[in-house]
Amino acid sequence: MAEELILNELEAKIRALDEYKSKINQLRNENGDLLSKLQSKEQDAMDVIKYLRSENDGLQEKLRIYAQDSEKAKEMTEKIVMKANEDRDFAIAEMETRFKQKEEGRESEVCPSPSCWRFPERVKDRCGSYRR
Repeated sequence: MAEELILNELEAKIRALDEYKSKINQLRNENGDLLSKLQSKEQDAMDVIKYLRSENDGLQEKLRIYAQDSEKAKEMTEKIVMKANEDRDFAIAEMETRFKQKEEGRESEVCPSPSCWRFPERVKDRCGSYRR
């Protein structure tokens, strides 16, 4: 009977050991699945990081080009404004020159009043200008 009792205890321990082995195998499989999922997620994260870095590089390049284009446009605008100001100043100077020439032409005209011919010092008194 003692042998039977020892045999039953051994069988119970063997069953318990088999259950532990089964549980260990189950946990190893679960661990392998989780490790596989982790590696997959890490790879996905690396792919996303790689994509974002390339997008960042592309956006930085676009920003650099935009800044260059903006600077060129600013310079062109400044040149256009300077040219417009020069043209305006030239037109004003030209109009002033024409106006002065007309005024000088009027001053050089002979006054139709006979008294102006005889008394040039009175030209301003009678005609309102120094015409001769």
